[in-house]
Amino acid sequence: MSHSPEPSLAERVRDAMWANDHAVRGLGMQVLAVGAGTATVSMAVRHDMVNGHQLCHGGLIATLADSAFAYACNAYNEVTVASGFAIELLAPGQLGDVLTARCVEVSKSGRTGVYDVEVHNQHGIAGKALKEARYHQQHAADWVLRLADGTDASRQRVDAALAALARYIPELFADDAADQAAAANGWGPARAALREAWEAEVTVVFSECGLALPAAGQFVSTGSTGVHTEHMGRILAELQYLQRAYPGGVW
Repeated sequence: MSHSPEPSLAERVRDAMWANDHAVRGLGMQVLAVGAGTATVSMAVRHDMVNGHQLCHGGLIATLADSAFAYACNAYNEVTVASGFAIELLAPGQLGDVLTARCVEVSKSGRTGVYDVEVHNQHGIAGKALKEARYHQQHAADWVLRLADGTDASRQRVDAALAALARYIPELFADDAADQAAAANGWGPARAALREAWEAEVTVVFSECGLALPAAGQFVSTGSTGVHTEHMGRILAELQYLQRAYPGGVW
């Protein structure tokens, strides 16, 4: 008499998440496999998933990648969410394609982790989500807390850096023509729409070490539009020194 093997922890977590995962189920996704830090999720491209070009909406490919990440990072039965991710769409998904996202844990330490997700159709790669921003965000936050709560000298350096750089904050959220076109076509959010969420994240970190987010100023740099001060020339000269001093040199 044979007995079915007991489901693994990752499989039990998958079953519990699946029962309440209305988004994944509503999009017709299937969680094909899970393990410690890994997951494979598939999705068939339906008529209601294609855009005006009759291609699978890029946001849905990102949703598939994010769903695979969700089942991979929660496989340890520790409630985990992503703070952000970057995605490169290398090829379009077509109506009728079956897209499969495979997520693999690259590294995990404490509250931080890095995961890579590749999305394939039945013929090749449709997209690749890389470098979970959660790792970089947490790494930066840890250093702010460490320095702000460190010695008097380290706190003074943090205060000085914040005072010097705060005036550039508005530039992070100044929309240009490219942002407006991306938002209008559903390719991504305008930078201005990200400010509230950014301020909320930064405020949480700053509150842990007694820092305050500076009040918004009126200064808006033109660096992101390609209009620079004389300082850019000095930076470029330094960056180009080796190539100019040793033309044709290779590492």
